[in-house]
Amino acid sequence: MQKIAYSVLFSLIFSSLCGQNNFIPLNNDYYHLIDRYEIKSGKFAEDIQASFKPYTRKSAVLLAEKILYSDSLRLFDNYSNRDIRNLQNILADNWEWVKPEHSSTIFSKKPLFNALFKR
Repeated sequence: MQKIAYSVLFSLIFSSLCGQNNFIPLNNDYYHLIDRYEIKSGKFAEDIQASFKPYTRKSAVLLAEKILYSDSLRLFDNYSNRDIRNLQNILADNWEWVKPEHSSTIFSKKPLFNALFKR
């Protein structure tokens, strides 16, 4: 009985730990895009602190979602097709942080055996 209690306690403690890095890789192109889209949006992103790097994946997704889905009236005036594609790529690279209502654009059109490579 004591072994079961210890195993349950052990699993509860370690179930909340993350095994992978939560930050965007230090890549000049990626950070340049995020900084560019924050400037083009015309307002500061609450989740991104430009003075602290690396950025978290969640903050990059929140910025991309805010631009793609909130500012839909101004989207095509300020952003080119390449900008929109880059924002969608940010969402696709960080799919685990995308809100469920925005995740339909991330799924692959032809997953292998309809089970592998869905995203």
